[in-house]
Formats: sequence, C-alpha cells, structure tokens
Amino acid sequence: MSIDTQQRIIDAANTLNFPLPAPKEHSKITFLVVDDLLNPHYYNILQGMNSIACKYNIPVSMILLWDDVDAFCSMLIANQVHAVYFATFMHRINESHINLLRSNGICVHFSWDNFTIDFDSLMNQAIRYLADLGHKRISYLSGLSINDTSNTRYHSYLKAMEENHLPLDRELIIDGIFPYFTDAKSGYWALKTFLDKKIDFTAIISLNDLLAIGAMNALKESGLSIPQDV
Repeated sequence: MSIDTQQRIIDAANTLNFPLPAPKEHSKITFLVVDDLLNPHYYNILQGMNSIACKYNIPVSMILLWDDVDAFCSMLIANQVHAVYFATFMHRINESHINLLRSNGICVHFSWDNFTIDFDSLMNQAIRYLADLGHKRISYLSGLSINDTSNTRYHSYLKAMEENHLPLDRELIIDGIFPYFTDAKSGYWALKTFLDKKIDFTAIISLNDLLAIGAMNALKESGLSIPQDV
C-alpha cells in the first residue's frame, strides 16, 4: 500500500470519526537518516546525537534512506521506531511521508529546520577570492539538479557571479544527474564528462567536499595540475 493510500485511509477515518486501532507502543529506537553512508559529515551529527541520547538510555543508529521512500516509511512504522532525524536532501521527503510517520506516533525532525547558513555571503566570498586571483571562467559543480528550488548553493553561485561582474556562461554549470548523488564518485564522473566537452575554464566551485575530491581526481587523471591549471 502506498504512502498516499495509507494517508487517505487515515484522513477518511478521522472525517467519519471511525475509531482507528490504538497505536502500538513504540520502541526507543531513533534513526539518523542519511543519503550517503560514506559522507564523514554525517558521523559528526551521529556523534552529537549519541552524546545526548546516551543520557536517556536511547539507542541511536544511522541508516541509509531507501530509493523507495514509501517502503522506507512503512518499514519505520512496522518496526515501531520512536523518532527519525532526516539529514537528507529536502527533495527526497514530501509532506505525505511526514504526515504518515507523525500520524503513526513517530517523531520527525529535519536537519534543514535546525540551522540556517548564509550561502549568499559564503558563495560571494568564494567567487570574490577567485576573481581577485584573476579567474573569470569559474565553473560550478552542482551535484543536485539546478532546477531544484532547494539547491540554494547553485542560486547563490549565480547571484555571486553577477555581483562580482563576472560573465555567466551556462556551459560552465555542471548539472547534477538523477538520482543526484553528491559523493566523490559522482564528482569524478561529472568532471570527466565536463572535460570531454573541451570547455574553457580556470576554476571550479563544488557543492561539497566529496564532489570536489572526485573532481580533483578526474582533473589529475586528465593531466591537469591543481592549482596551477585549475
């Protein structure tokens, strides 16, 4: 049964005042849900969560979000999970997933609700630094789809290029490829494809460190030195 179907059943029962089965008693299990188990950034979050959870005798585990998010949510419900903390990309979780989990007594929180980063200011500093070194052809390695409204760093890149009076060539933008992984392997293949196009550029700004590491490997493999050539 899909997430939408389950939610419609719950909504209909509430509208008709139909008694639903009492929710099962939940375990204390809490999951940190991530997009990539190889990203060391998530281990810092896990360590912080565990430092608090151990005071309350609550186990915390890190788990990879499945491609089938509907099935993933059903698994959480079936295993009576107490709480989940999504440190995933926003576009992978929709309102129906959130409502279903919460209607089944699961506490749901998101990393993007807990802090705000001024990407406009940070990207402007990065572009200005490169511009001061004489760079004008600055490429952007997105990882995510540039059409995704939650891809804030891409929009900050566009704004920073304009504010620093640098020409914006759409050929310099390396769009993400579905299903939009942002690991080193994705960065490597994205740069390999980009280099094959023989587009003139002198610098690259990447969405994250893992993409950058993959891109650096592709550059070195192509005989380009860092930072002399790029």
